[in-house]
Amino acid sequence: MWHSVGFYRRRGMLRPLILRLLEAGPLSGMELMDLIERRSHHHHWRPSPGSIYPRLKELSDEGLIRKRGDGRYELATRASRSPGARWTPGPRTAAEVVTEIEGLTEYLEDLARADPVRDRADPVRIDALVERWARLRRGPSSPGGP
Repeated sequence: MWHSVGFYRRRGMLRPLILRLLEAGPLSGMELMDLIERRSHHHHWRPSPGSIYPRLKELSDEGLIRKRGDGRYELATRASRSPGARWTPGPRTAAEVVTEIEGLTEYLEDLARADPVRDRADPVRIDALVERWARLRRGPSSPGGP
């Protein structure tokens, strides 16, 4: 028997909760958020995309889970041998922020797959973000830099 969702929220232990939920079968990041919300006391907690997707990337990078072609994650063989209970704080470095943005991008992809008409991202804002990212990539000393 596993702890209640509230336990994981209070303890900041989203990683083992994700691993536990994936034991039942493959889920997308959005499906994980929905399931956690449904299982929390009176729908009291829904983890944000900024907490779910970076954890999915970490677990995937560590070989504990793998992303399938349909965008869902499943347990890898190694996951059954690892507690995966390491708690990780929010991003502190540029690399960690990029990882978080990758996760948020995955969330947008999940939304688009779930309802392509309703959850279409604003292309003007996306284009503006792409340009800002291009300036970051070039750096401040490059022509056209910030």
